[in-house]
Amino acid sequence: RLPQESSNDTEPLLQASRGEDSIPPMSGLYAPTSHLIFAGDLNYRTSSTKPLADAYVTWPQPSSDTNSKLHYSQLLPSDQLKREMQAGKTCHGLQEALVDFPPTYKYSDEARSTAASQQNDGDEDGSHWYWAKHRWPSWCDRVLYLDMPSWMKSKNPAARVEVPGYKALPLMVTSDHRPVACSFSIPAEALPEPSKEEEGRDAKPDVRLVPPFSLNPLWMEQRQAARTKEVMVGIGAYLGLTWEGRGILFAIIAGALGGWAAIRTLLQ
Repeated sequence: RLPQESSNDTEPLLQASRGEDSIPPMSGLYAPTSHLIFAGDLNYRTSSTKPLADAYVTWPQPSSDTNSKLHYSQLLPSDQLKREMQAGKTCHGLQEALVDFPPTYKYSDEARSTAASQQNDGDEDGSHWYWAKHRWPSWCDRVLYLDMPSWMKSKNPAARVEVPGYKALPLMVTSDHRPVACSFSIPAEALPEPSKEEEGRDAKPDVRLVPPFSLNPLWMEQRQAARTKEVMVGIGAYLGLTWEGRGILFAIIAGALGGWAAIRTLLQ
């Protein structure tokens, strides 16, 4: 279901879900009759600390042996996104296909400079992965999706979202990330609105009907206020904590005092 076009840039893109209150709860991305695919650089890592100077010698390298210590699968248990999703702390209700590709971040400048030649030689995955030594290799770039709702599956058990392919594409010279591609097979039929009976049938309500949290309808005003405070704090820090800022502040004060003195002299 496509949103109606609007020329008003301030009109909210996230619509409120059904509700009886004057200000109904807002569901954000979740809607009973919509599919959801969530993709991007989610920036989850495989470690919360910086790597040691020699840690890079243990990082993944091309290998067909899944038991090898250098196979990328050995690093997957440290993936922060999987851990947080399993704990129910993020990306609620979403799923991900099997991650069967090397980390997508962070490749070094050397890797980027050799990316073009590797692709021209047909070696798209590279015979060696050149990682940036100051960042842990991580699966930052992901594609998640929401499966078919339970009321749809009860009517048609064969209806499900399938993922025929999920892989990392070759590194490009313009980025230190490898792009990720994911293909989906989705039934060509509309998702119906659930009946009242279907809404209360499951012990765990579908996330489309009961979002994990509501959105604050005043988020735009609060974000603008926060940005204004950030600018004020930044200006204050620059003027008070840097030599250049102090010079500007001194010049302003000196100019103001000089102007005041000149005006006072003229008035006497």
